[in-house]
Amino acid sequence: MKFYNNLFALASCLSPVCVVAITKNVHVDVAVIGGGSSGIHAAVNLKDAGAAVAVVEKKDQIGGHAETYINPKTKIPANIGVVLFENTNTVQKYLARLGVAVAKHNPFKATPSTKMYDFTLGVPVPAQDEAEAAATKKAMAAAMQTYSQNVLSKYPWIDQGYRVPDPVPEELLLPFGQFAQQNNFSAILPLISQLNWYPGNITTIPTLYGIKKFGPGLLQAVSSEFLVAASGDTRSIYKAASAVLGNDIYLSSDV
Repeated sequence: MKFYNNLFALASCLSPVCVVAITKNVHVDVAVIGGGSSGIHAAVNLKDAGAAVAVVEKKDQIGGHAETYINPKTKIPANIGVVLFENTNTVQKYLARLGVAVAKHNPFKATPSTKMYDFTLGVPVPAQDEAEAAATKKAMAAAMQTYSQNVLSKYPWIDQGYRVPDPVPEELLLPFGQFAQQNNFSAILPLISQLNWYPGNITTIPTLYGIKKFGPGLLQAVSSEFLVAASGDTRSIYKAASAVLGNDIYLSSDV
């Protein structure tokens, strides 16, 4: 495998100053391109299985979307990106392997205190009154039950990676918003969007991608509890993974 490290070295050229990337050849059993959550999980398991691994990451840290800001005064962490993990045996074993203490948490069951803003207009979105909030909660509960019974039950392969039928069922090619309306679970579309990284309008994506990102595992976690880093710092997971992988991680690098 050949890749380029973006710690630039000066080189002679026609311009007064130019830079070239340092090229390095690395021989491994498996190259993991991208040090996000899934890539790091794969790399740790491969290394534990005895494989020689190289993780190539463009950024100067692993963790993908996971970022943590530590308030310098209060020392309280604030996380963005991937902050919740499904409470499954796979996740439990992985975090235990890294030695990361975990806690159970479900932000969707807590009394909301988040303030919402319309960035298009630059104005705050009025909070729902108690009656509206109760109606929304009831509608979402009904939609989740309908989604579980009438949608997920028809597609038992949803949580099995990307092993999808060939051909894909025709109804799963419909726009997700149309499919949700036909199957009476439109009330949870904002929740599905919030839990995933959909660009643009979630109602226009193919239904296959919509339900793939809200399968039985995630639905169960929403209905019960997620796992989070007990310290409150999501990046502690990737610091622990860095200690395991050591020099097998190549930061600021491209293939």
